[in-house]
Amino acid sequence: FSGWPADVPVLFGCTQNEARLFLKPTGIYGEPETDPAQVYTKQTLAHMARALGGEHADDILAYFASANLTSYEALTELITTAIWLEPALATFQRFAEMGRTSYAYRFTRVSPGARRSGLLAYHSAEIPYLFGSLIPTENYDEVDTGVSNALQHAWTEFARTGVPSSPDGTPWPGVNESNPQFTVIADRVQGRLLDISPVTQMMNSLRVEDDRG
Repeated sequence: FSGWPADVPVLFGCTQNEARLFLKPTGIYGEPETDPAQVYTKQTLAHMARALGGEHADDILAYFASANLTSYEALTELITTAIWLEPALATFQRFAEMGRTSYAYRFTRVSPGARRSGLLAYHSAEIPYLFGSLIPTENYDEVDTGVSNALQHAWTEFARTGVPSSPDGTPWPGVNESNPQFTVIADRVQGRLLDISPVTQMMNSLRVEDDRG
């Protein structure tokens, strides 16, 4: 963090189903002519588990099987974890160790439109909420409007004071080691204990082992 003053606060996070924007349930991103059924297979999942999960590949596949996920659901969770959720956890851990003032969030709200499309809380899904541009309107409801208001308030307060907060004045929990919490943006916005899935934990252990040499 050369050149980054220690007193500059940080706000970081990701969505729950990041990869679904790129691995759409109805078609392959950028390749509409490709049949998704030919790509979202058990073989693809196994290959990606080996590529991303290393020595934990079999354990990751066993976890997905026990959770009764389809190949598509497991594949999107695997890629979301590898590219977004695990790095977010590693960032949380590093900032906590450094004692930097920082705030972590996870966006999990699924609008009616996102549920119909199967995209769920996809990559960049929180952006329309942040900018108050919930269009087309038929894809959102009054719950989404409330979430949008809460997000705009939190980001504005973060820019103004360095501390994101809810409209009632409740500050978002900061990153720390002794009481690891983050903010979950679902049907409502609230602080929770840091939630680490088994797959995220397994992938994070690979990073820790690699860092230790």
